[in-house]
Amino acid sequence: MSNSQSTEQPSGHTPRVFKNFSLLLSGRVGAAVFTVIALSVMARELGVELFGLVILVHTYVLIVNGVVSTKAFEAIVKFGLPAHARGDLEVLKNLLSCSYLMDVITAVLSCVLAIALAPWVGELLGSGQQFGEWMQVYGLVLLFAGTSTAKGILRMHDRFAALGLQLGLGPLVRCLAVLLAWWFELGPVGFLAAWGVGYMLENLILHWQALLVVKEDLQAPRWMRPQLSQLRQQHQGFWPFVGVTYIQGTLDLLPKQLATLLSGVFLGTAAAGLFRVAREIATIVSKPALLLRQAVFTDLTRLWEDRDPRFKVVPVKTAVLSGGIGLLLALLTIPFGPLILRVMFGEGYQAAHWLLVILLLAASMELAASSLLMAAYAMGRAVTIVVINIIATLLYLVAFAWLTPLYGLIATGWAALILSAASLLGGVYLIAALKMDSNPSS
Repeated sequence: MSNSQSTEQPSGHTPRVFKNFSLLLSGRVGAAVFTVIALSVMARELGVELFGLVILVHTYVLIVNGVVSTKAFEAIVKFGLPAHARGDLEVLKNLLSCSYLMDVITAVLSCVLAIALAPWVGELLGSGQQFGEWMQVYGLVLLFAGTSTAKGILRMHDRFAALGLQLGLGPLVRCLAVLLAWWFELGPVGFLAAWGVGYMLENLILHWQALLVVKEDLQAPRWMRPQLSQLRQQHQGFWPFVGVTYIQGTLDLLPKQLATLLSGVFLGTAAAGLFRVAREIATIVSKPALLLRQAVFTDLTRLWEDRDPRFKVVPVKTAVLSGGIGLLLALLTIPFGPLILRVMFGEGYQAAHWLLVILLLAASMELAASSLLMAAYAMGRAVTIVVINIIATLLYLVAFAWLTPLYGLIATGWAALILSAASLLGGVYLIAALKMDSNPSS
């Protein structure tokens, strides 16, 4: 690669990363507004206890799906991009067909497990029969949950506008359905149905957008019989990569979804409702962390494949800018947090003020760490990232189990802060130790 090339390419990649990020963020901003409206209506109508129970049902579904799903979308990008670039459509078709097969299997398995385990989880939460009965029906939404391949297809083809549309439309429908349930006084079951309709629709939109891209891109026949046995030969390192991204994705569930469920187990359904309210506002910062990973990974993969000597520029610049914005929002919440909670959710939810501040601080660290860790993924350092996150998660679990019984709801925030700080330090270490002449390793 010439000097001129190495100088010019990163400057082209950085704007593209932020363009893709802005497309995703625009959808997420709309989604956040609609979700907050829906949560606000539910929180005021149901009260803290019943609101917490409804939230626990939906959270439980997301946890089961998160544990069972293969999370193969990053593998689609990493292994699909080279096959697409060299015009090897048969290899690409097999990759997509196998991934879709895994999506179908995991969606059905998620549904069966969620319904089967619901009575036991209900007893653990102290909500027993009511939780189990609601889950018998609500668990069916998981049949629409297999979206890993669709996400990978859209990211591989830089269709971030389509992803942004999907991020916003589902919550819009959910919000409208919640307003209808409120207007007709359908109660908690009506609110749950509204939440489920929105969840199914956003997943169906994602599949539709991905199929349109496949129709454009692949020559007929577009699909082939999945040959799982050939993936190892066609894509060296595919299964280990899927394995480590699965572990990483499952670990990500802890501060985002499992923490809500654990709050219910340790402190009761009211505490779960308060935690969800604080976490929902904190997702103004934490959700962009996930979106940033999605936007930056494709370009970082290309940069690393080219062994561009300025590979560090994109993740470091992104980390500083995004983390700084997150920190500013966290600081603003110190004086204005009680007002925000009272206006949005009602008097009973102001108890979540300091939890909200701490969760926003944790989210700002997570946002800064996201691009650094994605750079390491692009380098093929997936196992190292998993080790870092396992250590961070163990610290989180110890802090959660130790501090929560002593200090109550606020301790869930301290545990999240410890987790995010450990991940950020790990990302800084990986980038600081990077040598561009090194070979990728798994």
